[in-house]
Amino acid sequence: MDKHISKHPETQHLAGDVVHYREYKILLQPDRFTSKNGSLEFWETASKTLKKLHLKVDVDDRGFDSQVREVLFYDTPQFDLYNNHFILRKRTFYDQGWPRPGHELTFKYRAPELKKRRRH
Repeated sequence: MDKHISKHPETQHLAGDVVHYREYKILLQPDRFTSKNGSLEFWETASKTLKKLHLKVDVDDRGFDSQVREVLFYDTPQFDLYNNHFILRKRTFYDQGWPRPGHELTFKYRAPELKKRRRH
């Protein structure tokens, strides 16, 4: 059922004056979401509140699962490493979307003659 938000009959014919859905945002403390468990605890509390309000929300059973890999490349503003055939890379591994302790730091040298050999 559409409900007009205007109290003025002369504007109730406007399509933009009809509420089709509502969206609410909640500010959350990020330090409570440093692991999958933190998100699950929040969702458990939120679900209980929604149930008390007779609101239903469908959630995918795998909604908190994630496959993420983060790779960062470092260089100078003038790309000195890259221009001299070096690569400095940091790779962070994730478990179900949450960072595992530690990371992999790699420093590589790629000789320019390797590119020439690959083309032939």
